[in-house]
Amino acid sequence: MATWLSDQTLTQEDFFSMHDNKNLKEILYNNLGIKNFIIEMLKSLMKTLINQNSPFSFNMRKIVTKVTIIAI
Repeated sequence: MATWLSDQTLTQEDFFSMHDNKNLKEILYNNLGIKNFIIEMLKSLMKTLINQNSPFSFNMRKIVTKVTIIAI
């Protein structure tokens, strides 16, 4: 599942040097593929919620949809 980081060489020093970087979100999203990873996880969660038929599941689907739109 975590193969999206397998080809990256991000050291601890690199991570901490990015901590104050204004472009941290862009670096994480574009270079490490976290955006695609999050979207795939949200898709999987949505499929699970669709298979369940309960008020909780309906509310969670609305939240997951909003989070997916924000992530994209």
